[in-house]
Amino acid sequence: MSDGARTAFSAADARQLQRTIEALTKTVDLLRARLAQRTRATEPAETPPADLGRAVQIEIGNRALRARVFDPDFFCDPAWDMLLDLFLQQCMEKPVCVSSLCVASCAPSTTALRWIRVLEQAGLVERSRDPADRRRIFVRLTSVGHAKIAGYLAATACPGCARTCGGSSDVDAPG
Repeated sequence: MSDGARTAFSAADARQLQRTIEALTKTVDLLRARLAQRTRATEPAETPPADLGRAVQIEIGNRALRARVFDPDFFCDPAWDMLLDLFLQQCMEKPVCVSSLCVASCAPSTTALRWIRVLEQAGLVERSRDPADRRRIFVRLTSVGHAKIAGYLAATACPGCARTCGGSSDVDAPG
């Protein structure tokens, strides 16, 4: 990769990071409001950790920082980028079309489409047609996919207490 290409990527990455931070700030507020509602409606053991929104923000911010510090080609992980974006967008109750998800993957469209298919076969995401425009396809996390991402974020936001904070039992806290 030439220095010019790396500079162009870094500038684009910085713009994307700024947009992501702004979206995450809104998501954190939304998650806090939902958490307050759930706290009133459920037992504490069923409530996700208060820091779950912050955990998404940290994870996405760390990935963007890593891409600025190191050659981004060292850390290509389109599936994880897509899962994080889907989680974030679902928290904000925003539908995600295939083309937007391809952009979020930071990978070529053919690679992103292949990963969407893999994630779908694994039962983590599902596709559905837009009822208003049958040409457009939306992708969303399945309940299993959502639970796994929430469990991971809970475990990383609250190491050692994923189960008590409402994380998935499929995720063990690092230790």
